[in-house]
Amino acid sequence: MVEGNVSPIFTVRRARQIASEQLTQVRGGEIALNEAQAAILDAFDRLEFAQAQAARIRDAEVTAAGEGRVASNPRATSARAAAAIAPKIGTQRANVLTVIAESTNGLTDVEVGRRCRIGPNSARPRRLELVESGHVVDSMRTRRHRGRDHTVWSATAEGHAWVARNGSSTDDQAA
Repeated sequence: MVEGNVSPIFTVRRARQIASEQLTQVRGGEIALNEAQAAILDAFDRLEFAQAQAARIRDAEVTAAGEGRVASNPRATSARAAAAIAPKIGTQRANVLTVIAESTNGLTDVEVGRRCRIGPNSARPRRLELVESGHVVDSMRTRRHRGRDHTVWSATAEGHAWVARNGSSTDDQAA
């Protein structure tokens, strides 16, 4: 298992490339459709495995970094320390900050969860940590999802600076 920053072994782009190559061979009569189907399914199985492996590594990083919320009534030093925790590359918090900073119109927690491919019970606490650390703020706007208004969140100058220093888009990462 690789430590540190996760660079995916198998990406969505590679799985699509394999699918395209297989379909081209079917069209050219080089292989049968069932052979192409098996190769495509294998490619997506390898992608799912790579995504799961990357998620396990990120989970270990989060646990090792001691990330999380501070107590409801902390000592002043604990509160300052919790607020000073910067996002770490490869963590959910970093992914949440990146998608918010890269969005031109800000994002709701629902949209953050969709873009990061994490559930709302994971997205919301990470966004809250980013608010507390000064990387994300309430944009004072809302958007409707399923008939309910949701707050739109935007990155602060500090949040944009962090993304600029540490890289951007998570689109082709394995999970």
